[in-house]
Amino acid sequence: MKEVSERMNLKFGEVAGAYVIYSVRNINEGMRVSFYNLTQIYSKFNLYEEGSTDYRKAAQILHDFCLTANEDTGYTVSVWFDK
Repeated sequence: MKEVSERMNLKFGEVAGAYVIYSVRNINEGMRVSFYNLTQIYSKFNLYEEGSTDYRKAAQILHDFCLTANEDTGYTVSVWFDK
C-alpha cells in the first residue's frame, strides 16, 4: 500500500469532496501552519500518522505546494487522497 504522502493530491481551487484550505497566504509563517492543516486534513479523512516520517513528508509537500500560491493560482488549495 502506498504511503499517505504518495496518495496525496493537491490542486488550487475547490474540488468536491476535498479538504479545502481557503487562504494559504499565512503558510509563509512556516511548517507550523502546514502541520496544523495536515492534522485537520488527516482527521477529515480518518488518517492518523502524526509523528511518522510520512506525516512529516506530507506536511513538507503541502508546505512547498502552498508556497507556490500567487495571484494567478489563487490562495485556495484542495487536498484529497487516492484510495
